[in-house]
Amino acid sequence: MQTSLWDECLSCDDKCCKWDFSSPLFVTPEEKKKLIGINTHHPCLFYQNELCSIHEDRPFDCRLFPFDIIKDNNKFYWMVWKLNCPISNKNREEFESFLQQHEKEIIPAFKKYVEEYSEFRFKELSSEHKYEILREIKF
Repeated sequence: MQTSLWDECLSCDDKCCKWDFSSPLFVTPEEKKKLIGINTHHPCLFYQNELCSIHEDRPFDCRLFPFDIIKDNNKFYWMVWKLNCPISNKNREEFESFLQQHEKEIIPAFKKYVEEYSEFRFKELSSEHKYEILREIKF
């Protein structure tokens, strides 16, 4: 089910990796060491021939898009940016398997950065773009 959520990315003409939205990315110290040059170019240094050349090793920030994390009243929530994106315009029910998989596979290793990540560029981006809160994150 998660794969079908992303099928439309490959045929989308409005590649998110080219947007100002994607620069700079939130990058952990571990990701910076592994991905030398990340956040030094716009569009991304690793965005080549309309594809991500580091797709399997892309930063957490890229793995989430168009989803994000927001903190409210000491709780963390999944949100989706309401953009000109075929994924963000889908029905909420289609998001759930993606969110569950990330809670199981990615969030545990990323948990120590969730607080910092939830604040990264949020004020800037939310002043320019709409978003929708989906549900509380299950740690």
